[in-house]
Amino acid sequence: MRHLKLCLMAFLLLLCGCKNKPANDWEAMDLNGKVKQIIEQQFLAEIRFGKVEKGDLYRSEGWDCIYYFNEKGRFSKVSQLDAMSDELSYTTYTYNQHDTLTIETSYDAEGEISEKSVFTYDEKGRVAQVVIFNNTDNLTGSRLYEYNDKANTSTICAYSPRGRLLNKAENKLDKNGNPTEFKLYNEENQLVNFRKEVHDRDGRLKMLTILTPDAQTVMTVTFQYDKNGNLILQEGSDENGEKFIPKRYEYKFDAKGNWTQKIEFEGDEAKTVTERQIEYYE
Repeated sequence: MRHLKLCLMAFLLLLCGCKNKPANDWEAMDLNGKVKQIIEQQFLAEIRFGKVEKGDLYRSEGWDCIYYFNEKGRFSKVSQLDAMSDELSYTTYTYNQHDTLTIETSYDAEGEISEKSVFTYDEKGRVAQVVIFNNTDNLTGSRLYEYNDKANTSTICAYSPRGRLLNKAENKLDKNGNPTEFKLYNEENQLVNFRKEVHDRDGRLKMLTILTPDAQTVMTVTFQYDKNGNLILQEGSDENGEKFIPKRYEYKFDAKGNWTQKIEFEGDEAKTVTERQIEYYE
């Protein structure tokens, strides 16, 4: 279960480069055409005869995912695979008649429910509450969402089963709904995560700044994309202006313009090769 959550977190991180409020998961992943499923595997990079080739699986304990989409471009299921391509865990998604996510259910390798999240929405179609249950349908936690349209802010509070506040996240948004400032407070109302974001006109993350609680810069990261929205360069520096090793990405694409191979470089060194097998609806 932990690894599937990491897999989904990795996907969510990719959404930093996506347009604001995507219509569906195809758009969120910058996919072209009616994609039915994607098998995505990550490998260590090796240099053979002067060319970058895939080596061993990047994580031997399992990390690779299969994304399944319905015909409206929304996730129907996301599976995590082990090194033998056996299913370790998976999550299914249930939607209402308006194609709005209502239930997200996670399962273990034996097909037993491990966690279930139930979503409710406000009159504007925004998430209002997420209630989380365990495998015996006992409440394990919840999240409440509040929106201030005048101030263009949102607040998310996470609670324990007994209603104790665990943490609170505050977001400031620009006029297009892109986040500009994020603050996370712990149960003692101490600021533990503070960042600022700048987005381009397409809603893609252009610059991320991590700050201390007293607003001192810890790290700044900039992002560059190709004309199709694929991340091609990530550069950063610390509080003293010392630059980190840049990360850059090279791609191969299929006939529909979706990438089927991504090579990640740190400086000039190839680190990983990610491959996709993409199947389309006819």
